[in-house]
Amino acid sequence: MKAAIYVKDADEEQVANLRAWVALKGFTEIMEYRDATPLPRHSGKKELGRLFRDAEQHKFDFVFIISLKNIDCEYPMHFLIVILGLKERGVRLISRAEPWTDMSIEDMQMVFLAYCLHDKEVDEMSMRSMAAKARAKKKKKTNDDSAPSNV
Repeated sequence: MKAAIYVKDADEEQVANLRAWVALKGFTEIMEYRDATPLPRHSGKKELGRLFRDAEQHKFDFVFIISLKNIDCEYPMHFLIVILGLKERGVRLISRAEPWTDMSIEDMQMVFLAYCLHDKEVDEMSMRSMAAKARAKKKKKTNDDSAPSNV
């Protein structure tokens, strides 16, 4: 069976580590698709598009990625579309960071929903934390401004 790797904005060490991980799984023929952050007015997903075209032509059976975050989808639902799009082409997506990507569609939908809710919760916690730090900083500045000076 043939495999492919897809990376975006990955350095050579990350690509080498992913390639070695795939080779440890017994794959010797590994196609590579590498995208980089685009210039303005460019999509930056040229290789992702080529990967989908090659998947339709059955050039590989598996796609290995470091993490879904490397796919750089604009909305969480895009992750699911990418995963299901590959599954429809008979290709299994295997993420090193999210092993749940290689499940049945029904199981994956449930786990994906939990993943989205978790990400939203983490984002909300980060926002609350940043807001609390900002309030503390503002309070400290206000207290410093009202303190009497000894001049």
